[in-house]
Amino acid sequence: MQISLGLMLLLVTPLQIQAKALDSWAPILFATVVSKDVPEQFIGEWALDTTVCGKGASESTLTITPSSIMLYASGGPVESVEVQGDDQVSISANFHGEDGSAWRQTMKFTLSEAGTRLERDDTDGVYHRCADSAYSISVTP
Repeated sequence: MQISLGLMLLLVTPLQIQAKALDSWAPILFATVVSKDVPEQFIGEWALDTTVCGKGASESTLTITPSSIMLYASGGPVESVEVQGDDQVSISANFHGEDGSAWRQTMKFTLSEAGTRLERDDTDGVYHRCADSAYSISVTP
């Protein structure tokens, strides 16, 4: 049986196009990992003002543990974590405020290349890693 070159191109080309389309979508489809554990590089005490590091909770501190997130007047257990690479994570937690209120909130964090600065999507400031913290980890620049 002979198949003409034109017919072969008709048969092969759609498969190649589909394969290329899947290749271009694969990083988007498979890049996000969902878990309940915060990745180690995000764990620690963070502060907008480093002079408050190690002095307990203040309005500029953020503490992230493997299973919770704590701000000055609120905090709670982590419900889910979406990891979008080594330097980005979205953390959903069930927060409780000091006034008794409760809500679920998702915060997206971006870690600097050196692992010493942390940006939060819903604030303008940049958090700095507190070196002497119960939750600090060794970071090599």
